Amino acid sequence: MENNKLNERIQEKLETKIAISNFQKEEKKMPKNKITKMVATFIVSIGIMMGVAYAGTMIYENIWKEPRRVQLSSETEVEVTQEVIEKNVSEEEAKEIAQNKLKEMGLEEEEFVETDHYKESGTEEIYYRFFTNHQWSITIEGKTGEFFEIWNHQEHEKEWEEHTLTKEEAIQVAKEWYRKLGYQEGEYKLAKLITQSQGGETEKPGYEFDARFYKQYDDLYNTYECVSISFYVKDKKLKYYRVENDKFEKNPLEITKEKAIEIATNEDRKVETKEIISTEAELRIERMNGNAYARLHNTEEYYKPMTTVDVPMEEQVYYQTEDRIRRVWVVSFNYGEEPGTDVVTRYAKGTYTYFVDATTGEIIGGDPSDYLRWDNQWAKQYAVLD
Repeated sequence: MENNKLNERIQEKLETKIAISNFQKEEKKMPKNKITKMVATFIVSIGIMMGVAYAGTMIYENIWKEPRRVQLSSETEVEVTQEVIEKNVSEEEAKEIAQNKLKEMGLEEEEFVETDHYKESGTEEIYYRFFTNHQWSITIEGKTGEFFEIWNHQEHEKEWEEHTLTKEEAIQVAKEWYRKLGYQEGEYKLAKLITQSQGGETEKPGYEFDARFYKQYDDLYNTYECVSISFYVKDKKLKYYRVENDKFEKNPLEITKEKAIEIATNEDRKVETKEIISTEAELRIERMNGNAYARLHNTEEYYKPMTTVDVPMEEQVYYQTEDRIRRVWVVSFNYGEEPGTDVVTRYAKGTYTYFVDATTGEIIGGDPSDYLRWDNQWAKQYAVLD
């Protein structure tokens, strides 16, 4: 019974009638344990050719699709065409959403005095921004019609830098704002509390704090489902509030850490010849991107803006992928130095990080930085809470 079900799944997923037919002819001649082994081998072999990944007894379709190269231009980068406008909510609709949000936050007396809009690079999404008579600005996402962020543009005064809070006090203020803004306990988790300024040369926490609340899945945070709240220490007033609501696909963990490192190493050797002197790998939730693809297929163009001053937008390489957020192994490499290499090149090409999909094992993105070291070590010097 189990073998019949597995055969049906193979036939459905791989759509290769000849191979299925041949397998069925041989099935009657073989003992069941041999059939099972043959099925596994069959899935792996055909799967590689047909674009599926095999993990244990499960079959997963590959998710990576060849990205589209976007021609960047310094002249048309922020151009918003009528075609793009029609794919977003109108300015009037966005204005009504913004007004309702201000009322919800107790800012109903604010009046709009100026409006602008801008487009995300390589996308068809417009952001509408409305400025008020009391130095607030509020932004609405055109694609979804949802609130994105609000800023208080009041300039801080030098004497504010004399004020500070303890870590415990700052956590309390952050959680109070979280509740005031309508969020429930457990909906998001306070994951980071960052001091934006160290108050000049002093070592005390600064006059402004940025709290990050993330959605949590098992032991992982989705940093793309985030509520950011920044407030001044002096009067506890809001500086900005932002909501990002990009959903995690909850793909299962099927690839081991060791296998992910092997996959990333094999991909890296197609581009880099320098010795890998250290490797780190960590399970994360990350957004798919075209960075590793660009590095592989357009290596010289890819590194040019990192090693040369004032490279025109037209000469920079950018690939647009599907907008997907997945469980991945983040694998970071540090390379040995090559004699005679200048400092800028050593910095730009001294590290690389791959995103290896934790379900299919595909490379679905990357980053030129020492990604894990920055997030786990360097960034922590600014963090009050992790």
